[in-house]
Amino acid sequence: MNRHSISVRRDFITFLGGTAASWPLAARVQLKAARLGVLVFCSSDPQLPTIQDRLQELGYVLRKNLLATQRDGEGSYERLPQFAAELVAEKPDLLLALGGDVAPYAAKATSTIPIVFISSADPVRLGLAASLARPSHTATGVTLLLDDTASKRLETH
Repeated sequence: MNRHSISVRRDFITFLGGTAASWPLAARVQLKAARLGVLVFCSSDPQLPTIQDRLQELGYVLRKNLLATQRDGEGSYERLPQFAAELVAEKPDLLLALGGDVAPYAAKATSTIPIVFISSADPVRLGLAASLARPSHTATGVTLLLDDTASKRLETH
């Protein structure tokens, strides 16, 4: 055997041994599925299908790498505190609050789980942010109506 073939053989055995040693570890390591809690005012919210489509575009597939639990207020605010508490008990990685200004219910249920909201009211007045410039809470999102900017929009038209 020449030096080159000994070197190649040694490299191959080292590679094979390293691969075999790491194989059981690689088999045990599994990616954790993201856990999403969804609190909606009404399940017929037109934003839900759009959000589901966008999650798929980003590579999140239900029951594969995304576990989602949804609670529906069925158009009533009365059960939202209970539903928000149920979602928090599931320990999601993120809460999504949609429609009818349900985000305050999610915010009252947790101070540690991040909340993404789509709201139709001022997040500062809802208690979701200290200010628009510096939110300082665990909630972030989009508001469809701010009293301050609504009057300015009317002025320009």
